[in-house]
Amino acid sequence: MSWLQKYIERWGEMITTYRVRSFLIALAFMVGVALLMRPSSSCLITPYTPLAIVDLELAFSPTRAQLVTHVWRQSECQSSFALSDTALDAAIINIIIDFAFLKTYTWFFIVLIFLSASGHKRQFTYALVYVALLAGLMDVIENIAMLIFIADPSDFTYGFAVPASIKFGLILLIILLVVGRSILRLVRFFF
Repeated sequence: MSWLQKYIERWGEMITTYRVRSFLIALAFMVGVALLMRPSSSCLITPYTPLAIVDLELAFSPTRAQLVTHVWRQSECQSSFALSDTALDAAIINIIIDFAFLKTYTWFFIVLIFLSASGHKRQFTYALVYVALLAGLMDVIENIAMLIFIADPSDFTYGFAVPASIKFGLILLIILLVVGRSILRLVRFFF
């Protein structure tokens, strides 16, 4: 058994022992960091970029990515809480805060994975935890690549669009499986 699996097992035991507390703490941290991101994120919403940072994350072409950053460079940030003058500065702040957010949402997903588990499928639960960790890793790669691109827009790689797509796919998979497992637990409980 690897050190990581032992570590995950120990955290899983703690999460299942303190179910409500684990859920509330993970939720509070995730929502707290998301609220910190909100002022900078609001500066990124323009008619051309209605999805804020996601418009850059999923820019698969150099032209699209450069256009997004150009729009942000020209847009003034109206939120005094964003600590930036332009939307592009707000994007950098948003990405930096996202390094904390990805830790909190990964932790929240891990808590949900353990809380939705029914004791007899431990290996599947551990596999889902690895999927959540992989989603967080894809977010780290995406954030670093976006910061590099913002610093030098001529240096476009698919370094943020591909990991972002993988991350969103993994998050969707986790949500669907956690919801499915939770429904099965409820059905077993009542029947």
